Amino acid sequence: MSILQTGAKTTTIHFQLIDLGYEQFHPVVQILLNNQLASMIIDTGATQTTLDFETAELLWPDNDWKNTEFLTLGFNQIDLIHYQFKIQDFKINNLHIADFPVAIMDMCHVNNMYKEVTNGNISGVIGNDLLMRFKAVINYHQKTLRVSVN
Repeated sequence: MSILQTGAKTTTIHFQLIDLGYEQFHPVVQILLNNQLASMIIDTGATQTTLDFETAELLWPDNDWKNTEFLTLGFNQIDLIHYQFKIQDFKINNLHIADFPVAIMDMCHVNNMYKEVTNGNISGVIGNDLLMRFKAVINYHQKTLRVSVN
């Protein structure tokens, strides 16, 4: 993974706090994947940044990421099939990351819920791999994610 450019040592990213009802909220940030706008959940409980299978199919239909299938343990000890892929063009505000490894898995259950609540679509989750790498600080009151580039 390499950082191609950034405007400063830290950058602040604004997010929307989605109210899912029943005192459940998700911070959602807009990013660019291959110059396509995508919505991703900031998920401090996710080990790895993950893209939805449908998003990967749309953005990289001819890539060989489908050859990297393996099982992982998910919620409730359910085995989940997912894939590995390195994104060449991942941008959040002025933070531009190249060769960033992500998992790809079916997130239809998340998107079904989001379509009911927001009529929107989620392309994936930003996980602890990215949050820790860039020393992320989430401020729910200001609805900001601050990342450091050192």
